[in-house]
Order: sequence, then structure tokens, then C-alpha cells
Amino acid sequence: MVWRSVSNLKLKVFVALAIVVAGLFSGFGVGTVKAQTVTITETRITTNTADQMFPAIYGDLIVWQDYRNYMPHGMAGWDIYMYNLTSQTENQITTNTADQLYPAIYGDLIVWHDNRNGNWVIYMYNLTSQTETQITTNTAHYPAIYGDRIVWQDYRNFATAGWDIYMY
Repeated sequence: MVWRSVSNLKLKVFVALAIVVAGLFSGFGVGTVKAQTVTITETRITTNTADQMFPAIYGDLIVWQDYRNYMPHGMAGWDIYMYNLTSQTENQITTNTADQLYPAIYGDLIVWHDNRNGNWVIYMYNLTSQTETQITTNTAHYPAIYGDRIVWQDYRNFATAGWDIYMY
């Protein structure tokens, strides 16, 4: 899970089930169960003052939609950004002036829905080849990716059947 906050958090983990089980099996040589303290450190990923939303993570790569390049009157909107935890570098993935929203990542592929043509469609960016590809031509939202498969919510049959799920 990815957080936006900046504090250290001490979390006490009490293994209640283990204590109950230990009590049930005390005659079978189960020893004393002790609570343990685990320290979790939250790390702030984004530092820009604009909104950053809807993060997704795969391995050491985090992607999100970012509003830092917003300009009024449709000149620029939401973009997709990526942060590499290993190299501690941030990169802007999309630069089109329309909105790009709801990113997902798997391996070296990032997908999102995009309004650059006046119609919400799914795009994909390949980090290895540094190429961007339009995946859908019909109205599509909320992509997800696993391996080489992309799924999304599709509007093409809405008038007769409502929203559908499609796969590429």
C-alpha cells in the first residue's frame, strides 16, 4: 500500500489467536506467546503541492495521477507520473494537455484512461521501449493490468446492455 503522509508509526501486534490456541494446547508443550512491537516507517513519495491521487505499485515502481501541470481553460490537466524507489527518481509519463487518469502498472507496462481525443480511451506506456500505444477506440474507463493482459470497463454497448468488461 502507498501512503501520502510523513510520520513514523509504531504498531503493536498482538497475536490474540495464537494466545487462544496456546491456551487450548497448553498440555501439548506450546510455550508462552508474547506480543511483539513492529516499527513501520512511512515514506512520503510526492512533495509537489498539487494533488496526487490514485497510486498503484509494482515492484519498486509507483505510478499516480498528478495535477501539478494544471492550467485553466483546458490547457493542461491531470498527468501520469512514476517514482522509482530504487533510484529515487520521479518521471512524468504523460505530457498531453488532456486528462490522463487512473493508472495501473505491471512489469514495464503502465495503463491509464485518457481524454486526449475527446473520448475516454485506454492508453499504455512501455517503459522499456518508451512507446505509448492507444489500446481502445471506444469509451473505456478504469484499466487494470496483469502480465500482458489489460482489462477495462467499456461503454460501447451501454444503450442496450450497460457497461461491459473487455480485455486486450
